[in-house]
Amino acid sequence: MKQFKLILWIVGLMCLETALSVFFNFRGMIPGLLLSFTMAYAAYERGLKWVFGVAVICGIIESSAGADSFAVVMIAFTAGAALTYMLYETPYRAVGAVRAGFGAAVITAAQSLASYAMATLSFDTEWFVSCAVPVIVMNTAAAMIIYAALTKCFNIKETAKKLIIS
Repeated sequence: MKQFKLILWIVGLMCLETALSVFFNFRGMIPGLLLSFTMAYAAYERGLKWVFGVAVICGIIESSAGADSFAVVMIAFTAGAALTYMLYETPYRAVGAVRAGFGAAVITAAQSLASYAMATLSFDTEWFVSCAVPVIVMNTAAAMIIYAALTKCFNIKETAKKLIIS
């Protein structure tokens, strides 16, 4: 059942990202819902093989549909998943939505800068403020919202048990 839900999430977000890319396009940059999903899942799931499996699958889908190079996308997705997963082990144990948002913000910024630098061989602060910052904010918000939806989606049976017991 878990695998089926993951497939539904990935396919649904891929379709939604494709449909919304027309409306949220910042000079060729669009928010990545699959990246946000990967960060949210890495913040939610405690199994490392599941986290990297989802990161690789979402990275392959994103790189086949996007304009970024395969290497940049795969490095961003797996590094982001690792960063978000490792934030769980920090002493202060940040809330899952905060971990997901932080991972999405850091990786979106790094991926945006790497893609722009590879394409133009320069760095332009005006471009970063006008294009990358809105995408970073949207990916961060999407990761936090997706995290909340993931906890509701995967904990249905557990919350039902709690209601019956109490």
